[in-house]
Amino acid sequence: LGFNNFAEQSLASKMAPDVAAVENLSKLILEKSLPAAEKELAAATSLAREDGGDAYNEASLEKLMPWDTSFWVERLKEKTFDLKEEELRPYFALDAVLEGMFGLIERIFGIEVRAANGKVEVWHPDVQFFELYDKETDQHVASFYLDPYSRPADKRG
Repeated sequence: LGFNNFAEQSLASKMAPDVAAVENLSKLILEKSLPAAEKELAAATSLAREDGGDAYNEASLEKLMPWDTSFWVERLKEKTFDLKEEELRPYFALDAVLEGMFGLIERIFGIEVRAANGKVEVWHPDVQFFELYDKETDQHVASFYLDPYSRPADKRG
């Protein structure tokens, strides 16, 4: 196929010019984000040790376990910012989020997202179908389904 490896083949249709550019970006992101992530994990661990009882003291637990991390990071955010995630929900209603996201797509990429519900069959009443059109040519360029809600009872395998 004319590529040295799968990464080169994959990048042929993407914005990144080559594998080295992807590796450089990954290194840059790691360099910039790792110190902040380590600091946040240390703060969450400290909070767990303070508020988590005997199960989280240093003698019982050397470090915060992966399955506990999201819980204690959320408690840290609540304590630090005096704000519960649930309080943000009204500001991020699905329709408002979609409107903002689709507006951004239009401004950045010149692509208009149009609701096309009823054009195709969907697997659940909450599923929406959208079509994307080039703003300059009004040419249909893609379509996608949006299934925004988790339905754990429906998950198999």
